[in-house]
Amino acid sequence: MGTRPDPERRAELLDGAVDYVHEQGLADLSLRPLAQSLGTSARMLLYHFGSKEQLIAEALDGVRRRQHVRIEKWLSDSNPRDFVGLLRRFWEWSTAAETDSYGRLFFEAYGMTLIDSDRLPGFLDSAVSEWLSVMCTALTDAGIPQETAEDFATGALALHRGLLMDLLATGDRPRVERAHAHMLAALERDLAELTES
Repeated sequence: MGTRPDPERRAELLDGAVDYVHEQGLADLSLRPLAQSLGTSARMLLYHFGSKEQLIAEALDGVRRRQHVRIEKWLSDSNPRDFVGLLRRFWEWSTAAETDSYGRLFFEAYGMTLIDSDRLPGFLDSAVSEWLSVMCTALTDAGIPQETAEDFATGALALHRGLLMDLLATGDRPRVERAHAHMLAALERDLAELTES
């Protein structure tokens, strides 16, 4: 084709691909059914995105961007920033029935990328660094030194994701919710000691 892809049409297709990937996941993703759901052809998707891998990478970035817009709103609504409150809201969102597909998609992408990091370049780094940045900001705003904030954020992120994977794997909500409540209570006590000292 002699013409260049239309940026507006590309953005429209990407927005639809974000919705599709969010709901359907990655394991059996095929261009033909994706294109059909978007009202276009597999050939046109390749024209706009170059490859299936590029489209998937951009769609996953789009899913994460939507999530971060929500988180930034949570942060802007709380003044001063409340680390434990942020974790509590994030957990409520992560475990709600309507966001179940996001958790499954996230762990699916994580597993795929651990096996072959070239499939989704940059995913593993950003999946950690973006959340550490959000959490560290909440902690340093509360007066916690940067290095200590990084330690707390690293532990909290690992615990959150481990419990979320447990919930998705077992469906044992009462047990996992109790464990999450204990985690928050322990973090709250430790943070109170730090800010009082």
